[in-house]
Amino acid sequence: MNCEKHPKYETKKYPTTECKWCLYLWDFKQGADHILDEVDRKFLESLDRLNSSVN
Repeated sequence: MNCEKHPKYETKKYPTTECKWCLYLWDFKQGADHILDEVDRKFLESLDRLNSSVN
């Protein structure tokens, strides 16, 4: 997803424009990154539990 007004905007950086779409994309990316980090953490915890129960 890119903003039509700011096609070169990268969601890694906080938007410096007042564009609502750029800000929406940035917020969405931050939320998605947080959720994916949490999923990864829970998956790794379940792997650790599985490995400890096998040993």
